[in-house]
Amino acid sequence: MAKTPVPNYLTKREEQYLLKFAEMGDSRKALKAIFGENTPQRKHDEIMGKPMAVKRYKELIKQIDSDFEMAAANALVRLRTMLSTNINDIIDPRTGTLRPDIPDEYYDILKSIKYDSETGEISQINTIDKLRTIEIAMKHLGLLNKQVDVNVNVSVLQQVNSDEVSDEEVEAFLAQVSEKRESAALPQEIKPEEDAE
Repeated sequence: MAKTPVPNYLTKREEQYLLKFAEMGDSRKALKAIFGENTPQRKHDEIMGKPMAVKRYKELIKQIDSDFEMAAANALVRLRTMLSTNINDIIDPRTGTLRPDIPDEYYDILKSIKYDSETGEISQINTIDKLRTIEIAMKHLGLLNKQVDVNVNVSVLQQVNSDEVSDEEVEAFLAQVSEKRESAALPQEIKPEEDAE
């Protein structure tokens, strides 16, 4: 018996499924979301058996990756703006009022503005925590993902104050701690392996 050819078109629901599958990365959850609770796994196999579906799925994955990279770049730009913005960029220090020409991105540093009920003038301005913003930026860049673990059995002060430890040993210990901090704080550069000849 001849095998029937697989149709190479996608229905609207199959297209929705591919998008959901690309977003979630889980075929069971995507099937449940689009086709219902009791949809068998073979529905996924049927859809992915179509050459058009495989092509469309790859396109969706590329688009999602591109959107993610764009969002990450935009987040870094916003964080940089938040860190470089000064309160004087928003408030005129002579009059104590909001500047009329504030760029929209500067509003990101404002948490709240309270006005005096009698005069209608600004009475209090709360801004973001810049240290927290720096922490977020460093985590985003991968600079805070590693932790330094330095175990010392005897306190450094006891060793320095005792006659048992020489100055050279103390300097060597401090250099070792400094190296561990630097190697943990900075991402390691991955170098390509040289081709063996």
